[in-house]
Amino acid sequence: MWILPAVQAAALPPPGLSVAVTDLMSRITACYALPLSQRVNAASDSTAVTGGPADVKAPVCRSLFVGDDPGSYFQSGSKVGRDTSNNGAFAGLFRPGATGVIFDLGKLRYYRPNGDLAITYRTLDTAGNVATDVLVVRDVGGVVKLIGNQLAYSASVRAAIQVRDFVNSPAANYVNVGYDVAVANVLGANGLTIFSKVVVTSPDNKTYTLVPTAGNSSLRFVLPNGVVTGTSIIRLAAEYLDTSIPGNPAAKDAGLVYVSPQFTDAQLGAIDNQGVWKLEFFHVDSSKANVVQTYRTISNAPTIAQARRLPLPELTTAMRAKLIADTANSTRYTFGAPSASNPNVINFSVSGQDAWTVPSGAVAPITLTAFGATATVNNVAGVNFDDQLGVSTSARQGQISCSTATVQDLHCDTSTGVPQYAAGDYYNYLQLSARNADQMESFKGIPLYKIVP
Repeated sequence: MWILPAVQAAALPPPGLSVAVTDLMSRITACYALPLSQRVNAASDSTAVTGGPADVKAPVCRSLFVGDDPGSYFQSGSKVGRDTSNNGAFAGLFRPGATGVIFDLGKLRYYRPNGDLAITYRTLDTAGNVATDVLVVRDVGGVVKLIGNQLAYSASVRAAIQVRDFVNSPAANYVNVGYDVAVANVLGANGLTIFSKVVVTSPDNKTYTLVPTAGNSSLRFVLPNGVVTGTSIIRLAAEYLDTSIPGNPAAKDAGLVYVSPQFTDAQLGAIDNQGVWKLEFFHVDSSKANVVQTYRTISNAPTIAQARRLPLPELTTAMRAKLIADTANSTRYTFGAPSASNPNVINFSVSGQDAWTVPSGAVAPITLTAFGATATVNNVAGVNFDDQLGVSTSARQGQISCSTATVQDLHCDTSTGVPQYAAGDYYNYLQLSARNADQMESFKGIPLYKIVP
């Protein structure tokens, strides 16, 4: 089983650490309370700017970082700053919309091998949106400061629960649990991936392989038969929601990654919250040395019984009816000819009304994703793609636009001057994603295709 060594007394947090972590949250909040032009080099308080560590100028902001230097912070390949695509660590420092964000609920989760601390925290913006994440910090003489994980590539491993809600074959609805191994694809100057593969080693010493694809922004698992899947989740167990239905969904819903044999609830319940995963990055340029990064989970995969009790977002009655009416025969949405005046986008709403609800006790989604493929041409299967939209926790609908993942990704059309989905592109799966304070991910999947249990 996935058991960690016993905790040694020397590894216990020193007295006063919780107070120091709370103080860090207060200091970050004080930084973000400043107007934009006081936080960073900006001409006004109303327009986002680009910049780097040297552009952070407020002492209350600079002193958040080790050495009072934002340049010391490095997190998953990113330095403090913001580019034109809003990429960068603490990019909110450079955006007026982040002014007034509150940071709180800082909590020590574990020590990293070098003595740095991994803490979880929550943010609350002025619109009421809530998010949770992990920070790596360093205790500097009793003052906790930001340092980042100092890792080269962006990746994470989190416990995951998923419910698949088959609108066109509801008897097949099922729940599964496991771990999401999310690895962002990294492109070189030529617009192509720098990775050949990433080998994942789980805490029980089993290995899995992730590979980049032309149309996905993150890597996908490969099945033992060489087929590239559309998933980054290792599933440990699954059951139909209707307990009267025999069999296992894994046998029916192809293209996913399951352990074999699957875990029982007793085995799932015995998994420790914190397990260490190893990711080894192999490069297209074979002369470049492999990079090994390790990740420790904060929560374990829940049991199926626990997953069944967890409330998740639900489709509104109107949205469900629309999906069924539109796809009952085709089990997908297929785009027609591009149009500048009426571009091909994915509008997940019903005449501008809500598409989903968030029941009491459920965590509100932060991402809406569509999965699809380009058209089959001359009997050559299309290339898979996914596009996603970050949504506020108060949102209940969203519109996804086409975006390319690599230079080889051709599912977006630009012939009209308006980027949009190309003719023949289709999508047959939608997903709402959320994450709780313990960093467990919950996915409400909405397959438009059918399976027969």
